[in-house]
Amino acid sequence: MAEYRPIDPHADTGWDDFVRTSPDGWVWGLSGWQRLIERVEEWGLQPLSFEMRENGRRVAIMPLHLNRAGVAASSGWGWVGPMLAEGLPSEERRSILKRLMTHAEQIGQDAGASELIVGSPAIVRTNIENIRGVNPFFPLGYEERSGNALVIDLTVDETHLWSNLSANARQEIRKAERQGWRAVQVNWREHLDSYYNLHVETYRRTGVEPHPKSYFSGIAEEIASVNHAVLWAGLNPQGQPQAYHNDATLQGGCLYHTGCGTTDSLQYGINYLLMWHSIRAAKMRGDRHYEIGEVFFDVREGKQVGLTQFKSKFGGELYRTHRARKKLVAPSSDHTPPSTPPVPSPLSRLFSRFRNG
Repeated sequence: MAEYRPIDPHADTGWDDFVRTSPDGWVWGLSGWQRLIERVEEWGLQPLSFEMRENGRRVAIMPLHLNRAGVAASSGWGWVGPMLAEGLPSEERRSILKRLMTHAEQIGQDAGASELIVGSPAIVRTNIENIRGVNPFFPLGYEERSGNALVIDLTVDETHLWSNLSANARQEIRKAERQGWRAVQVNWREHLDSYYNLHVETYRRTGVEPHPKSYFSGIAEEIASVNHAVLWAGLNPQGQPQAYHNDATLQGGCLYHTGCGTTDSLQYGINYLLMWHSIRAAKMRGDRHYEIGEVFFDVREGKQVGLTQFKSKFGGELYRTHRARKKLVAPSSDHTPPSTPPVPSPLSRLFSRFRNG
């Protein structure tokens, strides 16, 4: 018989071991990730995370929060979904997922949420192995909100990786090197202030509100400290950091997470040099796949057009990055509503800001 228990990312010492072995596990599901996003006061996330046990054995973990939009979402914005135990037979896995999501819906409804959002990036092992690309939440009555991301196979040799770059990407990389620019791996804590200054400059240049600094200090303290975040700096010929490239890494996968830089640095090809060094380093670490990020070939204007053009220059194949949502039954009139007011901006726009910011 299934048993559901609240879990605390500050106290559960077995949480991360479970995530690191789950075929659904990713960085956004780590206990440290829950701690860091819960500490960002501006976001006001209310923790609702729980685990599922059968016969005393933990079979799933569900990171879950109520956000200020009045939505129950896994890790705040639906970046991950439930993470199930390794080695479950297919039928048992489907049964556990169905019961787990039913319980998550009830928790969300009890918290006053209007909907439940879940997802998983393309780099997650279950998505890499999902040859049909079917969203696992679709058969459970969830609305399909998935997208596509480019993923590079790192099991080939470096010559093959280089040949898969576009001619323009190779030209930009060589240009940056000729002019004395370098890409070096750096310590997150030591470069936090410099990174944040460039993050603010980048976001203001593109007309987007910067993230709170506590978000990035949390990455430095909680994620980089356990080797699941890798920061690269783009140094000009004088050795000054002018751009940054931040990767998330777990279970033999690596994902381009965030990046920033000065306006002037763009003309020197530093972003291309940073991406190439990050890909090479992931291969050298023994990672098997590198997710460049989500692409939007159907978009005709805005920031996503430039991101898609840039990401498409590094090779890779399209994989599905799954997202799904379900409207929850409205609570009864005597139910206490969420203690924080909803924010006016759409959740989908908020999500898109975080994927490569």
